[in-house]
Amino acid sequence: MSTTVQIDDVRFRDALNRLASLGLQTGRVLKVEAKALLREIIKRTPPDDRAQGENAIKQDIFGGRKVNVGGGNLVKTIGIFFIIGENANAAQGKDGAAYFPRRGGGYAVEHNYWKPNATVQEMADVHNAARSRATGRVSIAGSMTKKVGRWRFVDRMTVKRSAANRYFRHIKQHVGKLKGGWAVAANALGINLPSWITRHANANQGFVLDDLGNGPSPSITIGNTSKGARSKTESAVKRALYNRAVKIKINVKRMLKHGSGASGDYGYGN
Repeated sequence: MSTTVQIDDVRFRDALNRLASLGLQTGRVLKVEAKALLREIIKRTPPDDRAQGENAIKQDIFGGRKVNVGGGNLVKTIGIFFIIGENANAAQGKDGAAYFPRRGGGYAVEHNYWKPNATVQEMADVHNAARSRATGRVSIAGSMTKKVGRWRFVDRMTVKRSAANRYFRHIKQHVGKLKGGWAVAANALGINLPSWITRHANANQGFVLDDLGNGPSPSITIGNTSKGARSKTESAVKRALYNRAVKIKINVKRMLKHGSGASGDYGYGN
């Protein structure tokens, strides 16, 4: 099921009409401007690049992201998993918890959180449960332990470093899905995108209805149906429409002043 967002594109449509008034082929104008508009929308759709997207996921898992907890206080997140070394030795208590003794006490992991060799699916379930419905991000700040006598109990899923790394390798493949929702249309329009975006170009993520022939009413409809597209791309689309409208009006003024130029078609021949 896809959702739609109502965008006020009057300014952009008006700019296109001014171009059409110069006697240019409407289909060609739409194709060139659709490509320019889509390039800007994709650029504005998060993440900025692959590294930024992967780093955001890494911070969700391993912590380290700074979060404002109010009053101007910034704390670093601790991540959704408590990670132990491959050779960490735990003693099982009568309560089923895993105990890691240290001088004067130590820490322990409650039995329902003790998953040193957790599967990808088990870790994904924890990750998804911790996500914000509004942003899709994870925000875990401060300490997630409780003191019981001389023991400090960890109340996060506890996994080995190898399990955490395995999950990160799996989940980072999702980076680029939001941009990938535009990639179906980008492919149709001949826009080259990096593989970390185009790997998500499929009918479940986005669509394009291309009717840019030379008929009386050429048109193109572009849609991004990937999860979260409605809330996370609305501002990108609005800003891109505004910017393109401004640039088109500048081009129209230039065309009226200087004529068709060397190409004879104002650059709208392709």
